[in-house]
Amino acid sequence: MDIRSAIRRAYHEAGTQEALERKTGVAQGILTRYLSGSRDADNMRVSTLRKLFPEMKICFFRDEQLSGRYPETVQEIISIVEKMNQSEQNKILSSLSAKFPQYVTDVFSASDKRKAS
Repeated sequence: MDIRSAIRRAYHEAGTQEALERKTGVAQGILTRYLSGSRDADNMRVSTLRKLFPEMKICFFRDEQLSGRYPETVQEIISIVEKMNQSEQNKILSSLSAKFPQYVTDVFSASDKRKAS
């Protein structure tokens, strides 16, 4: 999801721009400009981004992505896949990788890290 879409979602969840302003402390005029596209959300100050999305996590390195993204799901998938024979693993991972390429990359990465430790 891009930043502008995330702001739209936050706006819809808050109900009004005024409610979002009260919740986040980001002025309604600024929200309007981001939502309309007259202000580029990609150039937003980090402090504004943190006000809008206090639960947001930034992954500076690829190996950090797993820790907060979907660890329980990844661990469940790894456990299931590791119990399969090689043929079953190939079939399921082929299907998953076609549908969710990044997710499967993360699962392989996590699995490789578990095997190494």
